[in-house]
Amino acid sequence: MKRLTILLISLLFIISAAKAQPPGVDPFYDAVPYSVKKFNKTFLTNQDAGVVRSFFEHQVNNMPIRVIQIDQGHHHGYRFYYPNAANNPDGPEAWIQVFTVDVGKSIELFEKSNPALLEAPFLGLKAAAQKFGYPDEDVATLYNQYKQIATRYYQEVTDANGNKVNEMTVLFQKYYSRLKQQPDQMLASGYQGPVMLPENAREYSWNLWLLCFEEIEQTGYRTIIEYSGIPETDR
Repeated sequence: MKRLTILLISLLFIISAAKAQPPGVDPFYDAVPYSVKKFNKTFLTNQDAGVVRSFFEHQVNNMPIRVIQIDQGHHHGYRFYYPNAANNPDGPEAWIQVFTVDVGKSIELFEKSNPALLEAPFLGLKAAAQKFGYPDEDVATLYNQYKQIATRYYQEVTDANGNKVNEMTVLFQKYYSRLKQQPDQMLASGYQGPVMLPENAREYSWNLWLLCFEEIEQTGYRTIIEYSGIPETDR
């Protein structure tokens, strides 16, 4: 997870700079804050960078004066520049930038140069496979189905211990806790309502891994939006 954090920080920033927030620019409609820290300037969405571009280019109160397309390997997007305030015409331009991950290219790059980054979320699964004897082909299938989770962005949240971690880490903590319980029965939905079905530790563990990766897949984001200054709605 540490490598994922380093990757996120290194990507955010072709240019660092101005502190001014474009006046009159609405926040993107479904973006969520990346950080729980105050004065967050980075947001996440699953909309493509092109959709975000259209949103900002059709603002009523303040449209960008120019848009630059930026391709950073397996990340593609735009930077929007805004006019300076009338009382500071010579100041640095405010900007917003957006990048969307090209998942296919990202996986291809990591498989060639840093496979450990893709494999990191599956170390627990591999340990369980050794313990319970899961077939190699089943483990490989699950890995190939969900390996893109290592290319996604995850919100920073506060865990039960008060530590700031990303949501992927929180979900792994949740499922590791459930794995330690290893109950002998599992609640299932039957024709006449919920029933208890017997389940051994091997089956229980495998089913939890399936649920874990499915939930992580639904939690990640593929597009990141950064403002040069703190959005007015978050001040």
